[in-house]
Amino acid sequence: MSRRWGERRLSVEQVLREDSQEALFVPEFAGDAEATEISRETFGGDHRRSGRKRQREYTERKPTATTASMNSFQPSTPRQAVKIKSEAENQALADLRLKSPDQKVQIFVGPNNTIYEVGLEDLEKAPALKALVNKTGAQTPFIMHPELTKISADNFRSVYEFLLTNEYMPAIIDHPLGENKFPKRLDGCTSASHYQDEASRGAHLYVITKRLGLKSMQDLVLRKIIQAQHQPYGIEGLLGIAMIVFSRPEDNAVFGPCGSEKSSNHQDSEGNQDPLEEWLVQNLGDKLQPVMINHARLFFQVANHGACAARGFGVRVLRRKVEVWDTMDANVVAIEDDE
Repeated sequence: MSRRWGERRLSVEQVLREDSQEALFVPEFAGDAEATEISRETFGGDHRRSGRKRQREYTERKPTATTASMNSFQPSTPRQAVKIKSEAENQALADLRLKSPDQKVQIFVGPNNTIYEVGLEDLEKAPALKALVNKTGAQTPFIMHPELTKISADNFRSVYEFLLTNEYMPAIIDHPLGENKFPKRLDGCTSASHYQDEASRGAHLYVITKRLGLKSMQDLVLRKIIQAQHQPYGIEGLLGIAMIVFSRPEDNAVFGPCGSEKSSNHQDSEGNQDPLEEWLVQNLGDKLQPVMINHARLFFQVANHGACAARGFGVRVLRRKVEVWDTMDANVVAIEDDE
């Protein structure tokens, strides 16, 4: 069973994967119609197809045993459960149950107000959340904030894991050739699509943790994105991460400035460049030729998005390439692979 787009045929697994990837690339915080539209159009796969679209034809077809089995498709290589993580979370939850109600806090997240319960001391890692704790009118302190309803409850599940255990899944594991070899791997990730999905989810988590002032988790997310790409993300994957990171809200648009947030569009309170932004700029600048040959439309859609332009995404990528050229001798002829 396949879906036909022009001359391209997609298997059921590929269709499900592209649909999930499209959802992953939608900006985390709602209210940015421009970013949402660009994300859905750009990362849904339309930019890869050229030429006229062939009109779809629909015919009725009786279900068969084959189609029924395909409709109940399950991934052939499911990710393995991590025993260490389960033990750590179970122990943390057991400790949490022993606490009195006034030593816990309920956090309401997402459009359906999904409740995550942690200990009050766990919020020492997230100063922005701690500042929102309300202890009046309820036996158990709670946190409710309009901006928390705009965060995906599924993504916040990883924040919840980290608050309890100082880790979130999938964990980093060593390269097959040793602990000092790079890139590292992510536990349970076995294909390029797995790594791309985790990178885009990591970009959302990076934005969330930066807004919450959860610096320790922000550093862990950064490490997983940068070091654990055992299967390369590719240029499209890098541009997808850039769209999420560079289009995030300004520091006064969500929870107010945090210790880890910026004093300018791309600097933190100490004047340092955002490390994930810098990594993206460096990688895309070094690949500028294949970016412009094969992904120019996608690049400029990201660069021209309002928040991305305000953070200087396009200019910084181009400047990075010029800086590399400036380091070369005047007599050097640069020959680059267009991939």
